[in-house]
Amino acid sequence: MTPGERLPADPWFLFEVDVTVKTRQPPVVPEPPRSGDSAEDCDIRTRRNPEFDWADQTWALLAVGDSALPGAVPLVTRDHHGSRTDLPDPVLVAPGPATARPVRAVPALPEVGQVQGFRRGDGSGHLHQWFPPRPLGAMQTRGSMPAMWVDPVPPLPVPQVDAARATQEGT
Repeated sequence: MTPGERLPADPWFLFEVDVTVKTRQPPVVPEPPRSGDSAEDCDIRTRRNPEFDWADQTWALLAVGDSALPGAVPLVTRDHHGSRTDLPDPVLVAPGPATARPVRAVPALPEVGQVQGFRRGDGSGHLHQWFPPRPLGAMQTRGSMPAMWVDPVPPLPVPQVDAARATQEGT
């Protein structure tokens, strides 16, 4: 981990500013509920197949409308689970085929160099794992940086996002 004062000098860091680490806020215990913490409030659980790029009985790849990264998709469980600790054993040991879909399809896009898979954020109460691609040749977006570039970079044209989605659907 790079210390805060050295971040701007690292080639992968995307900001041209002096960095000051915020003061850490005191803990909030008990923690407030997240969006979708309960199955009743979870919008992912109630979605139907047309809203997914791909789905089976257990897993689904959500369709993402706006994206700065071609082929970026989150993998979610069809039933409501808040984390891997909530997964029943058969679901916990069987995500391989579901994760293989974006890992195999997204790098086939000509504008993609690599694809990563990771759990990012816990602002939503439904288990989700992201597969952000690193644009081909964009070496400064290696490591954990594809997720950082999603917000400041403008979304891709809809036809390009749709073409990336069609590649995944065919896998």
